[in-house]
Amino acid sequence: MEKISKICLIISFTIICFACNKDKRVLVPANAPISPKEIGDDYGGGIVTYVEADGLHGLIAAKSDQSVPVAWSNFYILTGANLSAVYTGSSNTSLIISASGTASATFAAKLCDDFISEGYNDWYLPSIDELNLIRSAYSKLSGFSSGFYWSSTEVSQIEAYSQKITTAGTKTITFKNVLCGVRAVRKF
Repeated sequence: MEKISKICLIISFTIICFACNKDKRVLVPANAPISPKEIGDDYGGGIVTYVEADGLHGLIAAKSDQSVPVAWSNFYILTGANLSAVYTGSSNTSLIISASGTASATFAAKLCDDFISEGYNDWYLPSIDELNLIRSAYSKLSGFSSGFYWSSTEVSQIEAYSQKITTAGTKTITFKNVLCGVRAVRKF
């Protein structure tokens, strides 16, 4: 019995070490088959919200909001998180957290960075273009409030972009201290 326990422990440790690395990326074997995904698929800890032409890469949104509405940041500081293109939300999120300089504060980017779902821990606050892709896929998604959601794209020292998901809303410039919804995304 003791020998079986040791074997199980070694196997468990190997699986855990294989599953995640220090760079917050979930690893899969290079030869693992990945089938094409479609918007609305349950995959990678969330729901697919955008798919590139190859069907193998895109964005996943968390299945629910990360909290009640919160401020973009607790500080009126210029973070340099001004990227808006698809797949730039991760860089913006890192810049926001780095500039905010506090581990205990509750703000949109930190909530996304701290989020873990089904073993995936590489979530981030979407850029405004990524948030707009979620809005475009809304008919195949659920669980969004009727309010505004934060993007990671900063406009100025006191403003960032937000957007409504449930209507044909366009991006809106919002003061950073306003409370908006937060929905994390990750790349696949």
